[in-house]
Amino acid sequence: MSTPPSSPILSEYRGMEATHLAHALLEFRSSSPQDSRSTQMARCTVFLAKQADLALGGIGLSDAQYRMLCLLSRGTFSSSVAASILSVSPPSVTSLTEGLLERGLVTRSSGAGDRRRVELSLTSAGRCMLSAADDAVAARLMAVAEMVENQDRREASFDALVWWAEGLRRTAANLCP
Repeated sequence: MSTPPSSPILSEYRGMEATHLAHALLEFRSSSPQDSRSTQMARCTVFLAKQADLALGGIGLSDAQYRMLCLLSRGTFSSSVAASILSVSPPSVTSLTEGLLERGLVTRSSGAGDRRRVELSLTSAGRCMLSAADDAVAARLMAVAEMVENQDRREASFDALVWWAEGLRRTAANLCP
């Protein structure tokens, strides 16, 4: 299967330096249809995550910043709880928060009743950025899916991501009832 000349992915790669282009293409070639199903799943997951990283980078967010915005879209969290949920160290949350604060995407305040407690919340600008990030990642994944020649498989690939989301939500519910 060849990539159509109008592909958004190909257009983006054409703008990269030659070495970056070569590395990007080699990344996709490291998995083969002859690999075991588990190998293909593992590699595809990592390669799709890279596609999300590229989309987020295009709007000036890291994956960690995106995850923080996603978390804060669910409500206000203390720094320590955010660190635990995001599986990062408290100093990492502090560093991450600083960058988001500087851009006006989150606010930091003292907790009610305990001034030592730091609470983080999403601003309206943060909600706008999160929406833009969701759109950028979705567009990137759709562009990749467009390379699947079979329409039914292409549609099933979107359904599969929704099914994975359900599995992740249920896993989280079982871990933190």
